Amino acid sequence: MERSNKKTIRIGIHQPGYHRYCGYFYKMLKSDLFISLDTVQYVPREWQNRQIFCDGSGSKWLSVPVNRGRDPIKDKKIVDANVIKNHWEYIKYIYRKSPFFDDYCGSLENIYLHKKWEYLNDLCDALILLAKDILGIKTKYVRDSENGERSTNTRKASALIDSIKRSKDVADYDEVIYLPRNYPIPEDFYLNQRFDGGDIAEIDKFAQAGIRVQTYDFCHPVYRQFQYPKGTQFIPNLSVYDLIFNCGNNSRMILESGGNHEYRD
Repeated sequence: MERSNKKTIRIGIHQPGYHRYCGYFYKMLKSDLFISLDTVQYVPREWQNRQIFCDGSGSKWLSVPVNRGRDPIKDKKIVDANVIKNHWEYIKYIYRKSPFFDDYCGSLENIYLHKKWEYLNDLCDALILLAKDILGIKTKYVRDSENGERSTNTRKASALIDSIKRSKDVADYDEVIYLPRNYPIPEDFYLNQRFDGGDIAEIDKFAQAGIRVQTYDFCHPVYRQFQYPKGTQFIPNLSVYDLIFNCGNNSRMILESGGNHEYRD
């Protein structure tokens, strides 16, 4: 039987954000190419400039202050750099007793105290790329803005298809696969919707563009969070650094499990 030489590339796409959680990096892990969707409009009060941190007595949003307006994420400017330094003090306070905090605090401190950040996108990328390196994720990471100007169409599927089609990294591949989370696809998921009032669902737009959709499932892994007393109920969806500070060299293996096991020694 003749072996197929078809070249396939799996693409994950997501907006950049401040201290993204494990699911963001699990998607990156499953992708051959990860596109940081920094060209779409910034949405306030979401995850692009903030993350929840918990110190054991309660939860607190750490938010990076940015200029107002309907700018794309890539153009959002940080308006008070001192707030970022305060974030680092709070993060140190929470994780100072976690078993692997000392292994990585120098790299984080360099980002927080020894760099001058003008744009939110740059700060987010510094944190994302450091975590990517610590986790040993080899997936290529590119900003959507590096591929030129996008079209003015802001519909969900159309924006994602546009990002894929403009990417210089897909030209040499015979098959392009887009990886959204949600398996099986629920009825109210955006891929089943018809946002433009037509008869074509969002998932069919990918097929028309020659892009195959392959969904995946993710359940947040459970591990021991040493910053809290033993027996404390696990708190999911925190920064990926919560995993790293608590699990160190095992973080990659735990992330790969996709929630199939618990690690609560």
